[in-house]
Order: sequence, then structure tokens, then C-alpha cells
Amino acid sequence: EAVELLLEVAAGAEEPELRAAAVESLAWLDGSDEDPARAAAPPRALLDLLESEADAEVRAELYSALAFDAGTSWDDARLSRLVERVLTEQRSEARLQGSRLIASRLRHHPDARLAEVFDRELVPWLQAEASKQGSRYSRLMSVDALKLADTRAASEALHDLSRSQDTTVARAADHALLAQARLRSSDRYLSSKLVRGSADAEG
Repeated sequence: EAVELLLEVAAGAEEPELRAAAVESLAWLDGSDEDPARAAAPPRALLDLLESEADAEVRAELYSALAFDAGTSWDDARLSRLVERVLTEQRSEARLQGSRLIASRLRHHPDARLAEVFDRELVPWLQAEASKQGSRYSRLMSVDALKLADTRAASEALHDLSRSQDTTVARAADHALLAQARLRSSDRYLSSKLVRGSADAEG
């Protein structure tokens, strides 16, 4: 199967470029196709690769691939090790993709302790990255990570960035805040429907 071959390359190829390409290909195997050859790589396999990967560019690809599975169930020990790994990343791209993965995790599985770490350690860094004169991609991805996390500190950072003199960042932050507001409104609407439905059933 394709997933087995790609996992073998991602784990064993000597060249980091080959490992990164294999991980990128794994990210596109979403498991939605009926063809068994396109079965998605299990998150556990990607987390195993992440824990043993020495190259920052390959780790960035692994973080990006894992973001597609941020809504699945991970054990606490795995999640803890992943967060520690992200916080020790020295390369901007790896830290950015790792931050976005944690933000995606918070979006699917709100957790007060994880949110506290994200707000304290990553929000200031993401805000600084979005404010740098770096690549457009890095600035926009930093804004996107803040949007996904949707924590109080992340929203405050987006409000600050919406007043940036960098019009690209300011527009992205405005759109992110609007998207957060819509999601909250939708969540409240769904919650109210569930409450009303429960009350009707009991009546």
C-alpha cells in the first residue's frame, strides 16, 4: 500500500528532502477514498516519526500533516511530548507549523492547560512573526494559527494586528476575527438547539 511505502521512506531515507517529500505525500492521503491504496497514515505513525526526526524541515512537514488529524484522539503523554517539542523548535518554519498544529488541536479539543501554554509561550511569538518583514506566507500562517486557537490572548493579538500598518496582515487579522465571531455564534446556536431539543423531549 502507498501509506506503508511512504512511511518507510519517511522513516528511513537518508536524505531529509526525501523524508519531507514522503511526509507531504502522506498528508494528501486523507482516507476518504474507497481505494485502500489511498488510506490515510494513522496519526500515531506520524507522531512516532516526529519523536525521532532530527531535521527541522521534516518536522515542519510532520506538524503540517498532523494538523489534518488534530480532531482525533491522542493520549495525554503524546500530546505533552509534542507540545514540548514545539516549544523547543529553533527554526521558524518548524515552530510555526507546530504552533498551528497546537492551535488546531485547541480548536477541536479545548483544554484550559493547553490554552494557557499556548497563550503564554506561542501567542507573543506568533504576533511577532506576523509583524516581521518576513515572507508573506509566514505572516499569514501566524495570523491563521491565532485564528484557529481562538483563545483570549490569541484574539487580543489579532485585534492588535488588525491595526497593523501592514495592510496584508491587518486584513487577514480582520477576517480572522470575523471568522472567530461567526464560529462562536454558530456554536451558541447549536448549543441552544440542543438545549431546546432536550427540553422538548423531556416535556
